[in-house]
Amino acid sequence: MKTLQLAFKNWKYKPWQSLPIMLLVFFSILLASGVYTLKINAENGFKKALSPIDLVAGAKGSSLQLLLNAVYQLDDPVGNINLVDFEKLKKNPLIKEAVPICLGDAYQGFPIIGTNQSYFRLYKLKAAKGVLELKSNQIVIGSAAQTSTGLNIGDTIYTTHGSGKEGHQHEHPMIIAGVLPPTGLPVDKALITNMKNIWASHHETENLQITAALLQTRSPIAKVQLPGQYNRGTLLQLILPSVELNKLRYFTDGLVKAIQWLILILSFVSLLGVAFIMLQKVQNRMKEYWLLYSMGWKKGAIISTLAFECLFLITIPAIFALIAAKILLLSTSIYWVEHYGVLIEDFFSVNDILLIGISVLVGLVVSIIPVIKVLMSNKFLNQSV
Repeated sequence: MKTLQLAFKNWKYKPWQSLPIMLLVFFSILLASGVYTLKINAENGFKKALSPIDLVAGAKGSSLQLLLNAVYQLDDPVGNINLVDFEKLKKNPLIKEAVPICLGDAYQGFPIIGTNQSYFRLYKLKAAKGVLELKSNQIVIGSAAQTSTGLNIGDTIYTTHGSGKEGHQHEHPMIIAGVLPPTGLPVDKALITNMKNIWASHHETENLQITAALLQTRSPIAKVQLPGQYNRGTLLQLILPSVELNKLRYFTDGLVKAIQWLILILSFVSLLGVAFIMLQKVQNRMKEYWLLYSMGWKKGAIISTLAFECLFLITIPAIFALIAAKILLLSTSIYWVEHYGVLIEDFFSVNDILLIGISVLVGLVVSIIPVIKVLMSNKFLNQSV
C-alpha cells in the first residue's frame, strides 16, 4: 500500500514532465482503437450485405464498380440492362431468386433503390414504423436517411436525378410508407421504392431498363456455371461478389497497413519515452531511494514503486484514449452510415482490453529493465546522503 501511495505522489510531482509522453500514449491508443473498431465494423457490414447474394448481374464494364454500385450504392452505375434480358435471366432454372435494382436517383444525396418486394425478402427486412409495401407512389426510408432528413410516415417527397444532392427534380411525388430499423446494411442510407415509380419519374413506358440484379442460385456449383453462360455472347456480365470484395481489400490494404505502421511508430516512441522518464526519475531521486533502502526498504519495494509509476504513465492515458475513441465513434456514427453504409455496432470488444493490457505489459518491461539495472549498480549501493 505504501508503495502505491508513494508512486502516486511521485507521479503527481511535476506532472508536466510526463505530459508529452502521456499524450503520445493517448494518441497511439486512440488511433489504434478507432481504426480497429472501424475496420471490424466495416468488414462485418460488407460481409453482411453480401451474405444472401450469390451473384450480381449487370451491364458490361468494371466488375468492381458494378458490385459497389449495385450492393453498396458507393459508385455510379456501370450502365443499364434491358428488362427483357432480366426476365430471361430470371427464368434460368439455375436461379432461385432474382432481385431487380434500379439506381441513379436520389433524395438529398441519399440513393433511391428501385426494386420490388423481393428485396425485402432477400435481406429479411422488417418495418420499424409503417409498412414495407412498394405500391404506386410509396417509398420506404432507411434509418440513417430518416434520422438525417427527419421524414416521417405520410410525408411527400420529390426525388432528383443523379446521385448528388443537386439535380433535376422529378415531378412524380412519393409518400413515405415505412421506416426501416438500423440494420448495418447499405439500405440504412437509402430509400426504397417500386421500380415502376422510377420509370414513372423518368416518363419511361417503352424499352424499360434496370441497373442490376441480385441473384440467389439453387446450388453452389451454379455460381460457377452461370457467369460462364452469360459473360460471353450476351450483353450481361455476372460477377461473384466474394471475388470482387477481395479485389477491394487488395486496394484498401495499403492504406490500412500505412495506418498500422503509424500506430506502431507512435507506440514505439511513446514506450521509449516512458523508459526514458523512468530512468530519469531513478537518476534524479537516487539519494531518496538510497535513503529508503537504508531505512529498511527492500529493492523489490522500490522497484514496485517505480512499476506503479510506470502503470500510471501508461494506463491512465490509455483508458482515457479508449473512452475518447468510443465517444468519437459514437458521435460520428451517423456520418459513417450516411456516407459509407457502416453501422458501428461493436463499440467495445475483448481486443480493447487486450490493447491496453499489451501496452501496459510492454511498457513495464521496457521501462523497468533499465530501472533494475540502475538499482543493482554499484553507484546506487555506494550512494550516500
